[in-house]
Amino acid sequence: MFEYLCANGKTRQAERVFRQLMKIGAQDPPSYRTLIMGHCREGSFKGGYELLVLMLRREFVPDLETYKLLIDGLLKTETNKTEHSTDVVRLLFSCGLKDKAFVVVRLVYENGYLVKMYELVDFLCENRNLVDSAHRLVMFCLENNQMVNIRTCNRVTEGLCKHKRHSKAFSFFNELVEIGKHQELSCHLVLRNALEAAGKLKEVRFVLKRMAMFR
Repeated sequence: MFEYLCANGKTRQAERVFRQLMKIGAQDPPSYRTLIMGHCREGSFKGGYELLVLMLRREFVPDLETYKLLIDGLLKTETNKTEHSTDVVRLLFSCGLKDKAFVVVRLVYENGYLVKMYELVDFLCENRNLVDSAHRLVMFCLENNQMVNIRTCNRVTEGLCKHKRHSKAFSFFNELVEIGKHQELSCHLVLRNALEAAGKLKEVRFVLKRMAMFR
């Protein structure tokens, strides 16, 4: 039924029936995809996005084709491009779908659009299980010549230190040294104290030496 309605331009009608069935406890994961694709064909990408959010919150995972079609459609709309893409990525991370989140980030950037990087990084850094993804996200941007401001780099370093990812925090600092961004950091004291507490004295000396060069 859903396929018939969506194929004939009646996706909104199909969704109304679908939501009524949900209220009585019916679970039909394949129908999410049918409805999302129907919305996309009819140009109602916001409706598709809302179903994607609902789908993920119920722990159903769309296939890659669905993501591609929906993200492409959302990015072609006139409003809230960055907001929508950021919300999708944040939701994927929240659901533990880290690899899917990075696929969507790549799709967004490949199409010439952006996410709210600091907002995402700040969200990831607050969660012990996601802070490594904040580092990975920033490194993805740096490796693909995307602009990352120093505030974001500070936040990642502080997040890694807070959650005792000392080695990764030092590695990130070293990566920033290699591209000449470390001299702008304001979090070197946080990094030094974290490394000292972890007994990483060789790393502490490296940080102090590098920072002393720019005083």
